[in-house]
Amino acid sequence: MSDAGVVDLSRVPDDFELSGVQQRARRAALSGQVEIACDLDQHLEAIEWPCHYLDFETVATVLPLYTGHGCHRQVLTQFSIHHRNSIEAEPTHSDYLADASKDCEREVAEALLAALGDRGSIIVYSHFEKTRIEALTKSFSDLAEALQAIITRLCDLRTVIEHTTYHPKFRGSFSIKKVLPALVPQLSYADLRIANGDTAITRFAAMAKGQIAGDAVRQTRQDLLEYCKRDTLAMVRLHEALHTLLNR
Repeated sequence: MSDAGVVDLSRVPDDFELSGVQQRARRAALSGQVEIACDLDQHLEAIEWPCHYLDFETVATVLPLYTGHGCHRQVLTQFSIHHRNSIEAEPTHSDYLADASKDCEREVAEALLAALGDRGSIIVYSHFEKTRIEALTKSFSDLAEALQAIITRLCDLRTVIEHTTYHPKFRGSFSIKKVLPALVPQLSYADLRIANGDTAITRFAAMAKGQIAGDAVRQTRQDLLEYCKRDTLAMVRLHEALHTLLNR
């Protein structure tokens, strides 16, 4: 619109073609209020209970951390899952964190299958978890069928929000680090010793290389578990927030 001399959202012509996301962003920016699409209820109703809110952490380094791995190989090291039987139910939690001294991807895959069971939607935030599970199917052919069944149950909460919801504080981004403070301001990462994925990768790699040792290993493992747990709790609270918006 700058070519037409329009640099203010309030002056965008009514007949100018905007996507659904752009229309919600424009209305939200002008009103200062969150905007939701009329089909938000359909997206929420498509989620099957019980829900399992899943987040992965990985490590990747220039030189291989483990025997048999290639350079820059992305290794799945950790997961967190919050489980919930209904939107009103109190969630339970399960997790797994690999022993950094060895390749534990097989153990991660087996623990993941046991934790997710065979019922309910698996809520993620982005395509990352799907990509990593697909990689596991290639590494462990005997687990491929069960892992593929998990993929069919995935529901990307980021996609749901992109298609249905916009808050002025998103400021053009659907990253969970932008969406969470806008929709769930009471929950943040500020109190954590590890508060982002890059730091998580660096700390795990340092343990694997023996650069973190002794009592510091226990603290680092606890910090990694708390960070991954916060990611899945964030999805629980975002799911709640969407229901609240729908019923306001």
